[in-house]
Amino acid sequence: MKGENKMENSEKVKREKEIVRFELKLETELPSFYRQFLLEQGSAVIAGYPIFGLVKKKAEEEKGTTLFFRKGDLNRGSFDWVAEYEGRIVGLCNRPNCGLCDMEQRKKLMSFQGGELRVELQSYQKGSKKFYIAHLVSFPEKELILNEPKISVLEATQLLRDKRPDLPHDFLAISFSGERALCFDLARSSGDDAPLVDVPLDKEEEILPVADSFKEFVERHNSFEKDFRRELGRLRRRKSEVEKKMEMEEKMKRGIDRKVKIRRLDKKNGVKSTLHSRPKDWHPRIVRFHDNTVALTAYRYNDRHHKLEVDAFFAHDHPLYIPGDPMRGLMIILFSEALVLGGSLDLVFTRGTKGGRFEIPLPKSLIRFAEERGVEFSRKKDGEIIHEEGLELWWTLLELTPKAEERGVRLDKYGYLPKENLALILSSGIWTREETIWLLENSPRPEGILAGADTPKKRFYNMESVTYGVAALLVSRLQRKIMVELAEGFGPEERMVAECVIEPIGKFHILKCDEEFELPWVYSKRNVKVKPEESILILSRPKVVARPSIDFDWLVNQIELVSSTEIDASFRCLLLGMEYRDFPRMDELLQVAKEKDVLILLAPRRLDHYQQEVLQKMRKAGNLKRLPPREGPINLWVFSVKADCWDSPVLKRSTRDADTFARWINKGVDVKRAEYEFFLNCSVVEREVLQNEECASPMVKFYYESGDDFNIAEALKLWGKLYKGIMFPFLRPKKEVESFLKEIPMRFLSNLRPPKGKGLVFIPEPYGAIVEDVGFEKKRKWVSLKTVIDSEVELPEPSDFKRRRASDFAYQINECLKEGKPLPVSYLTPHLFFPEVIREYLYYREKGYSSKSSKVVVKRDS
Repeated sequence: MKGENKMENSEKVKREKEIVRFELKLETELPSFYRQFLLEQGSAVIAGYPIFGLVKKKAEEEKGTTLFFRKGDLNRGSFDWVAEYEGRIVGLCNRPNCGLCDMEQRKKLMSFQGGELRVELQSYQKGSKKFYIAHLVSFPEKELILNEPKISVLEATQLLRDKRPDLPHDFLAISFSGERALCFDLARSSGDDAPLVDVPLDKEEEILPVADSFKEFVERHNSFEKDFRRELGRLRRRKSEVEKKMEMEEKMKRGIDRKVKIRRLDKKNGVKSTLHSRPKDWHPRIVRFHDNTVALTAYRYNDRHHKLEVDAFFAHDHPLYIPGDPMRGLMIILFSEALVLGGSLDLVFTRGTKGGRFEIPLPKSLIRFAEERGVEFSRKKDGEIIHEEGLELWWTLLELTPKAEERGVRLDKYGYLPKENLALILSSGIWTREETIWLLENSPRPEGILAGADTPKKRFYNMESVTYGVAALLVSRLQRKIMVELAEGFGPEERMVAECVIEPIGKFHILKCDEEFELPWVYSKRNVKVKPEESILILSRPKVVARPSIDFDWLVNQIELVSSTEIDASFRCLLLGMEYRDFPRMDELLQVAKEKDVLILLAPRRLDHYQQEVLQKMRKAGNLKRLPPREGPINLWVFSVKADCWDSPVLKRSTRDADTFARWINKGVDVKRAEYEFFLNCSVVEREVLQNEECASPMVKFYYESGDDFNIAEALKLWGKLYKGIMFPFLRPKKEVESFLKEIPMRFLSNLRPPKGKGLVFIPEPYGAIVEDVGFEKKRKWVSLKTVIDSEVELPEPSDFKRRRASDFAYQINECLKEGKPLPVSYLTPHLFFPEVIREYLYYREKGYSSKSSKVVVKRDS
């Protein structure tokens, strides 16, 4: 003991001498509380800040180099985990039997989520690219801490004074976070302690207060750390409950005596179970920023209360993270899961005790977070968030522009796109925030593209929506291209790159970047360098190339639109599809663009590639909730096509295949493929008509507005059971044209009647739609329909268990019918079929267990 005390005293004397040396160098006196911190700890990581102090000297340097690894992009490289060292990419070795890696440490990578690893580096070169392969040495296990700071408070303060010579020497830097420093303001020191401020390295920005004292800062962190440990313990207990439950179920499935076959517990080989957690099982979630846990939760769907039940709940701001974003991300996760699992945004916070589970008040951090955004919870003491309040908070987290938000509110008010569905689509990452804002402000029917309501069966509206979707998507791809080039050919997921943002403004986009870059996709030999302070105005107008007599004037008008806008920008660009490389009058168009000081950008891939990607997004969004399509005003180009052209190889094959896949759609045969092939073949017909002047000639531009007296959508559907409900863009001569002409009113005959023996093709005018919300006067209403359901089946007297289950079913069904919410069928008892549940509910609802028929009020779409 005496020897240990001597060593401690010796270490303390050394630290005291180093502190005195720092004070002499800095010509200042450190606050007493901070001096005590230096004597006891030397340095630490507090609330995500690496607090500088005394750098600990290690007796023996560890083998290898410590690097931060993040998930690699397998589409761009062969490494699962990548890092960066000396400006080069580092890939973590993944050879099965590498003699240079520690194979015992390798096994821990099964649960690795990203963070620091100690590795040995080997330099490699592939072509012109130089990189490193990292062989694993050790695997540090961390929860919420970073490595100890590598520099002292003396070095940090000298660095601050070099960067900000304009500042007085009263600021003592104890941490750096990006381009800002955490400092003591010694001018306001009380001797024992001093306030903490956030000092920017850019003198144009403001100095922000952080805490009134270092002691308060430490105590606040200790409180957060205590909360984190408590909530992490709850999360682990909930996870353990699920694992034990699944272990028992797998034992029952495989046989109790065959324990070696239980795959979930085979941690040695890292094999996962084939069983999946169900909605009513606990779902643990941890959100990490680099190797720091910034948020965690555990939730499940409570089939008795019919709400999402939340147990563990923690969110904490990190200095390298946007303030408020951990809580924002956590609430988006909970609201998304609540809507998917239960059909509403009702949440309840509970805690488990020996006597069961009980509701607890809402976390104070969540209440404060909501109040900052103007949302007040009415049942915060009961630990509940009701659907309406949850929706109000979720809506504020989307951060839409005022115009886009107003359009979203109108779509919800008139029943075309519920706000919760739009929030779920945006939170699911199907469409980015910028794409969503631009489509809400510019698309004539945003629900058609964002929620996938415009299916290929509605050809005109589907093609119009896909066109707008491709326009939004191409700007995102341009942004990604710039970020990848700044990362020297590696994806943004593999390497930290400069911030490059796009901002929708009306029909346009503004693109800005905080590093100099070369503008890609420019159709000329010019190399356009864009400086950090410069911005780019983009008008995205990809479409199918038409004949020069149609397209040239349209393209000149688009160039004029970009040139004449009052939006301030350093460069102005018109973004088109790759197919315009072969446009016959491209040289003339470039001359016009040069005179107007507009750059022409051409996408690197064919238009149908982007169309397929948009269709996949629409289908994915439609799978979340299928919304009925809305017909609205649309401008159509009407072309007449000669009779002999319908027998040409292109048109004959495309129209025949369109018929075939329309038949598949109606019969439900491989619908996903059939819808895409139908879309593709109709596009081939339209492209041939637009480009082939010998076969097709334009007749008229027809403005169609859906009305009661004439529905062109119905008139264009080919007759017969095989094509029921599918809109074709073409009408072949004689039979199909004659059937169509019989359906249209006399006032349209002069415009739509083709010359004798010719067929018709209808093509939506690209970007010619009416953006105003026409048709909203026809509000989509929900009406009550009384349906009498008679049960002829004799049901036996139920057991007590069935009585209790029937009561639960009755409550659940009544709640769904009363609120008009979807019935989460999958959460009913697995061994009972849904028809049985409904039958028992109707049978036992009113008269105990004797009535054989009942009436039920059902909400349906009018």
